[in-house]
Amino acid sequence: MVRTAWEDLPHHYADIELNAFIVVPNHVHGIIVMVGAGLKPAPTHGTEPWRESEIECARLIYSGSRTQTRI
Repeated sequence: MVRTAWEDLPHHYADIELNAFIVVPNHVHGIIVMVGAGLKPAPTHGTEPWRESEIECARLIYSGSRTQTRI
């Protein structure tokens, strides 16, 4: 059953190649090669939002312009 599903994956997803797979007690491990994906990093657009808030928090702490009065 697992082998059939594994071998059927390329019929559902274009540009993949299958390599080895192994069935373990409650799941499957397998190697799927994404053909043509290349080795380039994902694009980023400026600073991540969480990083901006972290930087702003550091500015406030080190500038002394605001202090936390309650926890």
